[in-house]
Amino acid sequence: MLARLKEMEKDDSEGVLKARAEAGAGLYSGENYLISKLGEAVGGWVHLGRSSGDEVTGTLRMKIKKSEVLETLQKAS
Repeated sequence: MLARLKEMEKDDSEGVLKARAEAGAGLYSGENYLISKLGEAVGGWVHLGRSSGDEVTGTLRMKIKKSEVLETLQKAS
C-alpha cells in the first residue's frame, strides 16, 4: 500500500493529478486510487471511517508537525 501511495505522489503534484484523473474521484482520490491498484480488500481500508475533512485536517497537521520537527532539528545542529 505504501509503495502505491509513493507511486501516486511521485513527480510531486503531477503524479497526484494523474492519480486523481485516473481514479475519477477529484480531490480526495487516494483511497480510490489504491482500490484501483490493489483492489477493494486492501485499498478500501484507508478511509477507516474518517470524513474527508478529518483526513485533510489530519494530513495538514502531520505536515506542519514534520516541518516544525525539521526546523527544530536544524536549529539544534
